[in-house]
Amino acid sequence: MRAYLAGLFDGEGTISNMIAVNGPREYRHRGQRWSGVVVQLSMTTPEPVKLLHAYYGGQLRPVIDKRPRCKPRMFWRTTGPGALLFLEEITPFLIVKRPHAEIAVTLLRLSGKPKKGREGSSGFRDSTVNDGEVIEEKQRLINELIVLNGSRRPPIHFQGSTLYVEQGGRAPGF
Repeated sequence: MRAYLAGLFDGEGTISNMIAVNGPREYRHRGQRWSGVVVQLSMTTPEPVKLLHAYYGGQLRPVIDKRPRCKPRMFWRTTGPGALLFLEEITPFLIVKRPHAEIAVTLLRLSGKPKKGREGSSGFRDSTVNDGEVIEEKQRLINELIVLNGSRRPPIHFQGSTLYVEQGGRAPGF
């Protein structure tokens, strides 16, 4: 089953680092900066996407595009512990997205302990925010993921525990 899901994800999925600074409500957490690995997949055949949701949780929603030639599709997204579990299980079977997955797994492991709170919470409490070496490693890995994804977004950097985006850019979701 993992090999099947890895094959689907290799072709249709994405791994990125979402950065939100007072961005859309769904990415804000109590008005604070948020940065985290986002794993998502979208397909016009809903059954495999529903299977991902059943195994790994996260968000599942239908997407209906208003353009005339576009079919309705099912969209799945997960972050935090759900993303970590998913990536740890499928990484050995990935071909195209293996470098992305390996970076994302390392980032997720550096992100600290899972938050306590409402059931299904997918975020991490950053227990290492004051550790300068960990922050530098996160910065390096996030910028490496930006390059791997071919993004034209500017690189990010941390000063202390504050996240900055280099000149000419805004805090992106890529």
